[in-house]
Parts: sequence; structure tokens; C-alpha cells
Amino acid sequence: MKFSSSVVISVGRAAAWAACENQATLPDWQPTLRSVEHRSGVPGQPGAVTELTHEEGGHRVVMLQTVTECRQPDFRASVCETASARMLVVDTFETLADGGARWTSWVRDTFKGTMRVLALFSRTSIRKRIESDMQRFKLLVETRAAGTSP
Repeated sequence: MKFSSSVVISVGRAAAWAACENQATLPDWQPTLRSVEHRSGVPGQPGAVTELTHEEGGHRVVMLQTVTECRQPDFRASVCETASARMLVVDTFETLADGGARWTSWVRDTFKGTMRVLALFSRTSIRKRIESDMQRFKLLVETRAAGTSP
């Protein structure tokens, strides 16, 4: 499954990048995230490995995220692996004419085992969850920039 999603954020690219890289705020915009544990490497840099534990639909999902390429504050690529899927994620941040930023996330999921069949029925929900996370990120970044709480 391949798709991309974008969100326009009314803060500059550097501020949007910094907020996205801040592992301490990940649970603020990813409500299913229960824990974040840095495993190895320099956080955010190629080779860095982070364990992300999500609670989705009553199931615990442990994901290992490995950064494969990073060009701050423009581009980051990573591979996220669970027991049933492998996901390639490419995130770009571009500066807009009005000083804001556009975050675009390209995602390619490859499913394993019985999840291959189940993924046929859950494609829409996976995409909607990622798009909702991006909208929560936008709200978080913009409200913090304005000095209010989300």
C-alpha cells in the first residue's frame, strides 16, 4: 500500500522540523503511542533506532523505527518494522511563500502473513489515522507557537 499526505503549518520549516523531531512530544499528537525508547545511534540521524509502543484497538504494537537518511530540516527517511508489517516513511518539510511550512509524508506499507489479507480491509483506516496524527501535530505546533495550549 502506498500513499502520501500533506499538511500546511503556519510556522516556519525549522520550527516544524524541530517539533517533529522532539520525541518527548510524540504522545501529544499520536494518541495511540504509549512509550518511546531510544535504542541506539544519534537520535534523528541515520542509523538511529527507536522503539515505539502503540496501543491500537486493544492490541499492543511494538515498532522499531530506523532512520535511514536525514537532511535537516528538509528530509528524513525511515523504516518502521512490526511483527506484521514493514513501512518505509519519507517525510519532507518545505518552506512556503507565506513563511509557513508544508509537511508531506510518503508511506509504503508491506504486510506479512495474514496481515496481507487484513490490510485490504484496513487501508482506509491506516491512512485516516496517519492524516489525523498530522492534523494533531499541526494543531500542537501552531498553538504552542501562539503561546496557547492545544
